Amino acid sequence: MHSQLETYIQQVETGLEALPPEFRECEVEEIRQHIEAMVATRIELGQSETAAVAETLAQFGKGRKVSAGLVRAYERCEPCLPGNILQAIVLNVTAGTILSSLRMNLLPIVAGSPFPLAQHYGFGLLIAAFAGWLTGAFFPRQAVKGVFIAHAISMVTIIATFCQTPSHSPEYQNYMIPAMGIGVVGAISGMLAATAGSTWRKTRLRRSRALN
Repeated sequence: MHSQLETYIQQVETGLEALPPEFRECEVEEIRQHIEAMVATRIELGQSETAAVAETLAQFGKGRKVSAGLVRAYERCEPCLPGNILQAIVLNVTAGTILSSLRMNLLPIVAGSPFPLAQHYGFGLLIAAFAGWLTGAFFPRQAVKGVFIAHAISMVTIIATFCQTPSHSPEYQNYMIPAMGIGVVGAISGMLAATAGSTWRKTRLRRSRALN
């Protein structure tokens, strides 16, 4: 490829660094093919390679403007993504409840285990993360907010239950106080997982649009 064309393509690609790799690669390859086709057509019409490259790049416009336009188009797709905040909350709570029930039935905490709390809260973190990822994958537009609200409701319930209990035995305190801490950590892991699931779904949708 002509060195001027390669420089131009690299400039466009640099301007798309904030976008997911799959979307960026697809856009860059499409631009590359379009430019090469236009240059080849001009050469067939009798222009020199240098003149054909110069006119093609002038027609495309500056690389920074091209990449900025693609970024804006990418951002405008956000409202088209599926899901609202209520759907995200319902899915996160439902997934968390079902997964917790399955865990209690399939992997019960063994009485007398040396690390019962570690097992319980370890499973809780995994469930929070997986439920968050599912929420992001199915309802990417409002996933993180939905997961945050779902965990906030859960935390309020835990705190209210703790405060309304008239007497707290040492065993009860040893269970509930760490539960509050793990609730915060679970919320963070759930939101991070929701972001990952949302990114995965967005990438698939945009790649599909690009291929179509």
